[in-house]
Amino acid sequence: MMRSDPWGNIYCCNTQQAFATVVPSVVDDAISVWISSVFDPEDEVRVRVVLVRRVDESEIESEHLVLDDAAGDLPDEFDTVDVDEFDKVFVSFFHNSRLVDPSTIVLVVSAGMLGLIYSHRFGDETVFMPKSERLFLALSGLSPDCAPVRQDRRPLTARRIVEGGLRMSVAHPKASFGAIRQIVGMRKEVPRPVACPDESGMHALDSRAWWYFARLEGRTDRKLPSVYFYCALLAALERGAHESHHVVADLRSYSPVLGLTDGNAFSHIPFRADWSVDDPADVAHELSSRIRSGEALIRRSVGEVVTRAADYRHGSGGGFGEGGEIAEQPLTTSMSCFRLPADRPYAKRDGRLVYSGGMQTYAANAMSINIRATGNVSDCTFSHSGGHVAKASLIAAVKTAAGLSGADVTMETGFHFGER
Repeated sequence: MMRSDPWGNIYCCNTQQAFATVVPSVVDDAISVWISSVFDPEDEVRVRVVLVRRVDESEIESEHLVLDDAAGDLPDEFDTVDVDEFDKVFVSFFHNSRLVDPSTIVLVVSAGMLGLIYSHRFGDETVFMPKSERLFLALSGLSPDCAPVRQDRRPLTARRIVEGGLRMSVAHPKASFGAIRQIVGMRKEVPRPVACPDESGMHALDSRAWWYFARLEGRTDRKLPSVYFYCALLAALERGAHESHHVVADLRSYSPVLGLTDGNAFSHIPFRADWSVDDPADVAHELSSRIRSGEALIRRSVGEVVTRAADYRHGSGGGFGEGGEIAEQPLTTSMSCFRLPADRPYAKRDGRLVYSGGMQTYAANAMSINIRATGNVSDCTFSHSGGHVAKASLIAAVKTAAGLSGADVTMETGFHFGER
């Protein structure tokens, strides 16, 4: 049964090339089977289908794309659009929509590109990726059973998180003490960026906001060193020492108590750096050590205890605190890296891995980096709102950091919301 989740009003979008051409005749059955096979009836999941269509309004204006809700019978075939065209309308649609019903999943369809918008209520990427893959396979006319095995077999509870943290504390007392000391010391500092929608469901987004996608392909079979790439990127951008950065970590691998759990089982490792004197390799090495130590789990478990103690003391059901003034906040950044299984032969078209990008609702004054890595190929999505980082500067920094990480940018696309 779907439980209340404070992340329910945070939405994610996934844009991906279909594994094969999408035929309209399979859509209804694919959605129906998907809902019944991966969700509980109590979840009351609904799927809203939106079509990408080409429109030629006149002989003077060039052909352009529109998004229309599917009403009645689907067309005989879907329009074909390329990655850049699809992403421009899809991401604009994502950030201009009033997303107020976490039970509704939005599916955006074209002949060769698919988009999915869903609430974090359904879990993090570890949980949702095997589910979305089943849908994309079915829409592509392939067997959903080819998808990776689902991992959400047990409910994620505060009790499990705290128990996992206690076990980790016993195994790594030094890391536990360091994490608690940092939590106490950083109470008043800028937290990890979280989007806060207003009452209408709209999210902070201004004309300076942008997103950028880059595929990084390693020059060898070596996987992208994501933490080092993140640090090298920040150094190339010459970000200030006062800014807060965060590496997102999945907690399930830290403790058997959390294995195969649903929900949002992640935490983060915060850090600052003065890139005028700090070496990105040294910072990355220290961060990697902190990640391996289990600090992220200890942080999350301590946070659960503190939150519930505050709820008990104040009679509050919150946990995320008041929104407050955000306009004067400095830039905060975050990086998450999700590694997909390499043994997915269906995930290639014309011999190349299908494109896959993703992001979540923009948070003001934040830059988010989402990496989806398959072997030595990493699809990276960067998004920012607040005007702290120019898109052109980010693109240059990505190419610099990629080169230092032993990779090349082989595909890129993006959009600035101030463009017309």
